[in-house]
Amino acid sequence: MPHLKIIGADKDFNEWFQDTFGYGYGTGERPILEGLTRFLALANCGSHGAQYDFEVMEKELTPIVAWLFICALCKDSCIEYGTSPRYGWLTERGMSIRSFMAGKSIDELYEITCAHFEE
Repeated sequence: MPHLKIIGADKDFNEWFQDTFGYGYGTGERPILEGLTRFLALANCGSHGAQYDFEVMEKELTPIVAWLFICALCKDSCIEYGTSPRYGWLTERGMSIRSFMAGKSIDELYEITCAHFEE
C-alpha cells in the first residue's frame, strides 16, 4: 500500500508520480501527464464534488486510457467508490494531486517528474 501523503510540493509529486506511473526518466512522462491532467479535469461532477462517469472518461480518453487511470488511481487511494469504480470520486489525496497540477503546464510538470531531489 503506497504512503498516503498529501501532495503539496514538487518532491512529493515527483515521488508519487514515479511510484504510481513510472520507473525512471524516459518512461512516457509527457503522455501520462497529458492524460492525467485530462482525467482529473473530467472528475468534476456529482454529489462528491470530484466524481466522474466512466462513460465520459471512455469517450474523452478512450476506454483503454480511462481504465488504466481508474485502476492506477484506485490502487493508489486517489479514487474511492461505492459499489463500482465506474462512478468513483477523488479522495482527499486525489484532490491534492489535482490541486498541485492545476495551473501548471505539461512542460512544468515534466520538469518536476524528471528532477532529482536531494534527500
